[in-house]
Order: sequence, then structure tokens, then C-alpha cells
Amino acid sequence: MRKTLKEYGSHGRSVRVFQETFANRARQSLVRVQWREGGKLRTESLPDSRDNQARAKAFAEGVAERLTLHGTGAPKRMAMLELGERYLAAHPTPETWRPKTRVGFLNRWKVWLTFASPTRRIDTVTPDTIDEFRGAMRAQGYAVNQMANHVQLVKSVYRFARSRKYLTENPLADYAMKLSRDQRRLEVPEWTAEECGRILAALNPKSSRTWRTYCTVVLAAVLGMRINALLNLEWRDVDLDARAVHWRPELDKLAKDRTQAMPRDAVRGFRLLRAWRAKIGYTGPFVVPGDKRRQKRAGERPYSYQALNQTLKHAATVAQVRWIDYRAMHGFRRHVLNNALAITGGNIVRAGQFIGDTDLRTLQRSYVRERAEDLRDIADQMALPPKPQHTDGNETVTEPSNRRARQRQETRK
Repeated sequence: MRKTLKEYGSHGRSVRVFQETFANRARQSLVRVQWREGGKLRTESLPDSRDNQARAKAFAEGVAERLTLHGTGAPKRMAMLELGERYLAAHPTPETWRPKTRVGFLNRWKVWLTFASPTRRIDTVTPDTIDEFRGAMRAQGYAVNQMANHVQLVKSVYRFARSRKYLTENPLADYAMKLSRDQRRLEVPEWTAEECGRILAALNPKSSRTWRTYCTVVLAAVLGMRINALLNLEWRDVDLDARAVHWRPELDKLAKDRTQAMPRDAVRGFRLLRAWRAKIGYTGPFVVPGDKRRQKRAGERPYSYQALNQTLKHAATVAQVRWIDYRAMHGFRRHVLNNALAITGGNIVRAGQFIGDTDLRTLQRSYVRERAEDLRDIADQMALPPKPQHTDGNETVTEPSNRRARQRQETRK
């Protein structure tokens, strides 16, 4: 005998919950959930009880919602390449993404496609797949930071797929990339003051080959701006009389519009750039112009990061400064932040404001670096507290700090 308890959904997509009892009382009655999907009758059963009836109704309600959203037919299985294309279409440039953000996504997505293959169905990816992906990146020598960024990208795309109903559920929703105490995120150091001085000494500001890199390093080592903003800086943004430089929102990673006070060394760097501008007859807008041959081939462009990085690496080799991967020009931004911390007495808010970044978590994790000289200053000022004192009549006596001194004191008594 069947007794309907609840029915969910519309006609053709309904889900029925009913109680079924049997003439043979030895058999326990059941509570069943029944619906049609993909042309087949599907049933789930539980022993009949008040709690199981509530569970069955909740399950039936979820099935009805899924059938309403996706229909009763078999869902279309999407390939990985198509998912990436749809994700890009949903984040147009420049309305949603900046061009560099798009380039960064494409570079990381290409790594994932190489591993997973463009034709792989998106519903075949599981947490085990991501474990294998991490193993493949580890074998290729990827840093922990890079691995985490690639995994986060895949998770973001799968959240998008679930929100667009390309997937009935997100298999990566609860995936967490846990690291042991020995497997820390890569902490890229800053350029130290000594290293910065040696690199500048290896770059000749009077040479046609190195003046661009010399001036760029000077500005980076006292202003601390991101290299993309610095290379795309135009002369209309520089006021040498007021000692101020204007960073337009389109140049800033966080799209901030701000004016930065200019240190005197930066003024000298800009004047050297202006002198070279006149010497080479450059009339374009950029503070650090590109090579003339490159300008003829690619049009009006600033000095390229590739050329800058190559010259910087060569200068480090000449100066016998160890080259550390991923430090490059961003190491000067860390250098400026830590200098500003020392100048402000450890005020990380003001130091971050100087370089245009107010996210305290990012500053603390990605910019603040341990300095040996600061720790030495702490060590030099660290001392034990004085020994306790006691009163001998009207005279205050200091307890000697060692055994021999105490013996001499006892002998005098």
C-alpha cells in the first residue's frame, strides 16, 4: 500500500515522496523518493521513520530543483577548451579585466590545458586530478607560489562553471592545498643597500647601452613603484619643480590615482633621463624610451621589460651579486618599503602609503623582509635585567652578579 507524503516540481519533472507498507507485517515499511530522469524511473528508499521521512522530503526537494534548472535530458558535456573560452568571454577587456590580467590568465590556463588536454570533459576532473597536476608542476620545478596560483586559477574557473550551470556540482569546491612546515611559500628577498650600490656602479649612466637601465634602477630604488607603471610613465606626469610624480590609474595595478613625493635622488635620475632625451633627439611621451630600432619596427613604445631585465642580470654578474630568481626589478620595491619602515620607525601604514599599497596583509607577507642589521641592533641593546637589591641598615646594597664578587663582599664584612 502506498501513501503519498509530498510531491515536488512541475508536471513532467515531478518528484514524489510516498510511504509504502506491506501486507506481510514482518517486512518493514519504507519511505521512497521516485522520479524520472533521462527516460528512466529512479527510486531511493529508506526505512520508514519520522526522521527518514524528513530526509526523504529534503532529498526530493533538491532533486526537483535540479530537474527544474537542468531539465530531464542528459546534460551537455563541455570540453576544457570551450570552458576557458567562455570564461574569457565573461571577463572582457578592459571592462572587467586589464590586458595584463588577461595575459596572466592565458599563460596559466595554457599550463593547465597542457596537462589536462583541451578536449577533456570538464566533468571528469576530480580532486585527485589536481593532486596529479601539482605533481606534474613539482616535477617541472615550479615554486610553491606558482603551484598555488595555478591551482587557484583552476578552482576559480570551476566556480564559474558551477555558477553558469555547466556543472551540476563543483568537484573542486572544497579542495585545499595544504603545505607542510618544510614546504613554505617562496619568499623572494629584497635587494640590499650594498647590492643596489654595486649594481649601479656596474651600470654606466654615460653609456648608450646602459643609461636606460641605470636610470630605471635609480628611480625604482627610491620610488618603489611597480615596474610596469615606471616603464609606462610619461613626462606629463613628472613635475621636477614640485618634486612630485603623478601615477595615473591606468598605470597602477590597483587603479589608484595618486601623487608621490619625489626624493632628491629621483630628481637627479629624471634630469639624467631628460638630458639623454635631448641627446638622442627623442620627442615621444615616455620617460624611459625604447630603442630606436625597436621604435621603427613596433611603433612608439617604452623601454621593454625584457631588455631591462637582461641588462640588470648582466650588471649583477659584473658586480658579482648573486642573481636570485623572481627578485628582478620587484626586489627594489621591497627595498624601498623596508627603507620606509626604518625611516618611519616601523609604521607599516605610512610605509605602504609611500609605495601606493595599503593592504597590510600583502605588505606583511610579500614586502616586509628580515634585515640582519636590524636584528643586530636589537641584539646590541638586549641585556639581562639588573640583580635585585636589598637594604643593609641605611645603605642599599646591590647583589653581586657572580660568585667571586660575593666571596669578596663576605670577606670585607
